[in-house]
Amino acid sequence: MLFAVPVYNEEKGLPKLLEHIKPFLEDPNNRMIIVDDGSLDNSDKIIREFIDTLPEGRVFHIRHEKNVGLSGALISAFKLSLENEKDYFPLITIDGDGQLCIDNIMEYVSKFNENRLDFMLVSRDFSKYPFFKRIGNYILSFIAGFLLGKKIHDIESGLRILSKRAVNVVIKRLAGSKYSIASEMVYIVNRYGLNFECSGKNKIIFYRSRTTIIDFFRNLYFGVYQYFRYKDAD
Repeated sequence: MLFAVPVYNEEKGLPKLLEHIKPFLEDPNNRMIIVDDGSLDNSDKIIREFIDTLPEGRVFHIRHEKNVGLSGALISAFKLSLENEKDYFPLITIDGDGQLCIDNIMEYVSKFNENRLDFMLVSRDFSKYPFFKRIGNYILSFIAGFLLGKKIHDIESGLRILSKRAVNVVIKRLAGSKYSIASEMVYIVNRYGLNFECSGKNKIIFYRSRTTIIDFFRNLYFGVYQYFRYKDAD
């Protein structure tokens, strides 16, 4: 397995998240790519200290000098995952703020492998989310489901599992910025015929969001853009 963790000013939640991931990294067959996307707090120091507690080579650390947003951070992680001489797939994306519970991650990975999936979108339990955030996510998910002909439960979830094939397809076609990668990935993998499944109702440890109404419309625009872009597929 290969974890991809984007980080931007996450000194509060990052230590606990890394401790939860650490047992997986003690397995020599697993790796993590952590992208510090221009953090201005102690995130970089926390990452470096964590890396020192593990055998050499278990963590690939990318440092952006300037913040380029979630899309840019995950693109860097995806590129590195494909450039690595050893195949550590499937790749699991996890938000660096620590709000996502990963206690059941092996359950999702097992299902991913058993069903020979290319992409799994793991939905969140929204019980700790405010009403307006739930409505925004529902609208984006509903529109995606309507256009793609597939029930989408949580299009903005940061917990996703991708095959090497999915990463190859997605990285060649991403067009947006900031948080738009969340919507774009779902449209791309579906429109290009990859084996895709929504699963779970994953526990949220705490609520925190940095997205705004502008991000809502950005995600909607680039998702729909990818839907109509399919006709130009090569």
